[in-house]
Formats: sequence, C-alpha cells, structure tokens
Amino acid sequence: MITALRRQSPALILGVIALIAALSGTALAGGFITKKKAKKIANNEITKRAPGLSVAHASTADSAGVANKVGPLSAGKFDYRASIGAGRTTIGTFGNLVITGTCVNNAATPETLGEASSTVNDAMFKSEGIDEGEVVHEFSSDDLDPGEFPDINSQGNESSGTLSFLTPGGSVATATWANEDNESGPFGDCQFWGTVFNS
Repeated sequence: MITALRRQSPALILGVIALIAALSGTALAGGFITKKKAKKIANNEITKRAPGLSVAHASTADSAGVANKVGPLSAGKFDYRASIGAGRTTIGTFGNLVITGTCVNNAATPETLGEASSTVNDAMFKSEGIDEGEVVHEFSSDDLDPGEFPDINSQGNESSGTLSFLTPGGSVATATWANEDNESGPFGDCQFWGTVFNS
C-alpha cells in the first residue's frame, strides 16, 4: 500500500493535472486579455455606469483671487504724427495705461519722445528698446503715479521695443512700439506708433 502511494502511474498524474486545469479553466478559457479586450471591457463598464456619475462643483474656483482677475483682452493701436515743437499730447489711454508723445526740437533736429503714465497709483512700468545704432535702452518705474511721465523710447534716436505695465488691482498692458524722426517727411516731423493689448 505504501509502495502504491509512492509510485503513481503517469495516467493518474495526468488526471490530477487535468482536474486542476478544469477547475481553473474559467480563467484560462477566454485566453489572455489583450489591450483591446481590456479597453472594450472598460468602455462597456463606463457606458453602463455613466448615467449615475456626476462631477461635484468646485466651490473654491469661484473664490480664487487670481481667477477673478482674468478677463478679456482689448487690443488697440496708437499713431502719433507731429510737427517740431508740439508739446506733450495724450496719444491714447489703454485701461490704466496712458501713452503720450512730444516732438522736441533739439538743434534743429526733431526728436520723438514717447512717455507713459498711469491713471492709478503705484503701477509698475518697464520699457525696453534698441535704436538704429544697436544701443539697448531701458526705462522703468516701480511706483508710477498719475502725473509722472517716464520715457518709453530713447529720445533723439530712431528705435523700437516693447513695454509692460501692471497696476496693483491687476490691470495689465503690453505693447510693441517704434519711433522715427523724419524732418519734413510725409508723416510729419516726429512719428511714434504701436499696438497695445490690455485687460
């Protein structure tokens, strides 16, 4: 009897293996689950459960301070053309940013001077440009108030550049600008033009 237990016939061993395979056959019957099958199963489950699913409203989004400052952008342009001796003139107001122009007579040569101002206190302003001699210039103010007029461009040199403007309340303006001095030219003695985007 002990010998019979120790030496099992190959048929008995194959039978036991077949029984184990039969009991776990449901897992193997469908074969391996491929990526395509898994995706199909997932899609079917989502479709079945979709009517009962919902997304909760994020109440914090309504009170997010930064989100409240995001608004539509306005686009505008300015085109200043003046004769020698023209005093400071407001070219345009873009939100809280005010751009002015002056046509200065310096040794009989017209010089275009563009300036920035603000309608509110403590605005930040920065202008960067490069002139025809490839000289880089920069003007800025960290506390620009109404009635102050920092330069935008380098007086007396044809140049182009960009400016940035920000108020404590979140009003933003950016611009590209260019100026040309053209004595007795078709556009006037001084020209200063550009495009502004503001919110």
